[in-house]
Amino acid sequence: HELKANRSFEFLVEDLFNVPGVGSVLSGFVNAGELTVGSNAHIHVGPLDDGSFIKCVAKSAQIARINTTHITSGQSACIALALKKEERSKLRRGMVVLQENPSATKEFEAEICVLKGEGTTIRKSYQAYVHILNVRQTAFAKSIEIVNHNANTGLPPSHLHRAHNDDEDGIVLRPGSRAKVHFEFAQR
Repeated sequence: HELKANRSFEFLVEDLFNVPGVGSVLSGFVNAGELTVGSNAHIHVGPLDDGSFIKCVAKSAQIARINTTHITSGQSACIALALKKEERSKLRRGMVVLQENPSATKEFEAEICVLKGEGTTIRKSYQAYVHILNVRQTAFAKSIEIVNHNANTGLPPSHLHRAHNDDEDGIVLRPGSRAKVHFEFAQR
């Protein structure tokens, strides 16, 4: 994580606590950058359901239950936030804490290879439970594009199958298939 120390601050929220006398505390992993906590440590927590972020102050931090003023990439830490009561209820696991330029997305592309499974067929509208860093959520396939980067590896090629409905693109992925899939997260 030494290479990530120069990037902007990114904290992956793994758990939430409400500590009496302290307020909301986020537990997680510093994935990139560094943060010095205090009254000038303005951060953004999110994304919320509408894709927005809550702007707040990181009051204090702890590493292994020891107070610290500075956290850096590669460390597991807890951050206490200065939040209003109505903002606390919007927090959830899987969020991120960013210091600058927050943005959220509901869609992403992934290149996948179907490894095994007798009855495994993946087509448009297929729902998968994805694990991306600390995000664990259902996403569905919006579109599929065949990829044959490893045509000489002995894996069977991707299968084309004409679907019964005219609105589907007819691509079906089975074990050994490679494709670029455009996913969209399902509603929370």
